[in-house]
Amino acid sequence: MSFPQHLQARKQNLEEFVALLKEEQALYSTVTLPGDAMMALAERKSAMANKAEELNKLTNVGLARLNYPLGREGAQRLAQEQKCLPLWDEIVDLAMKAKVQNEVNGTLLQMRWEPTKQMSALLQKLSGSSLYGPDGKSARNAIGGVNTRA
Repeated sequence: MSFPQHLQARKQNLEEFVALLKEEQALYSTVTLPGDAMMALAERKSAMANKAEELNKLTNVGLARLNYPLGREGAQRLAQEQKCLPLWDEIVDLAMKAKVQNEVNGTLLQMRWEPTKQMSALLQKLSGSSLYGPDGKSARNAIGGVNTRA
């Protein structure tokens, strides 16, 4: 595979990854999170990230064989020499878009998680230190002084 073809594969991988991140943002924006869709999306994202890592390793193997510096510097130099610098620049731009989109999704996740975390802390405080004893049975018959068997 030529270096431009390899860069094209990296570009396609990043385009698909950015699309998944946008899909994730849409899911985070729904009223209730669809658990099955989130799980499927997480699996697809993981597969895309693994493929990106493999492509990056292949890039570095090729750079090492050609005696170029590893990483971004070497890839950019080779892209310039192979007359595919615009393709390399697109990859860099896509990587930045993915980074920004991932940060947006992280913020959305944090916004959704914070109320749940606060509610969990409140329930823990109301119920005492533990809802269950070491034997796995209810540590008490009441939550917050109210008999739950009533």
